[in-house]
Amino acid sequence: MCPNEQFRRMSEGPHPAGVFSILEKDKNHQSSTDNNATMPNMNRLT
Repeated sequence: MCPNEQFRRMSEGPHPAGVFSILEKDKNHQSSTDNNATMPNMNRLT
């Protein structure tokens, strides 16, 4: 499975309606679950 296909499948499900607050921003975030993958401009919603 190519990475784009995986992203497409994850984004097809229902999305909750509403207004969400940004709880944290990090310009140079490193993933704690995906082998320290870089996640630039991370915004934490929950």
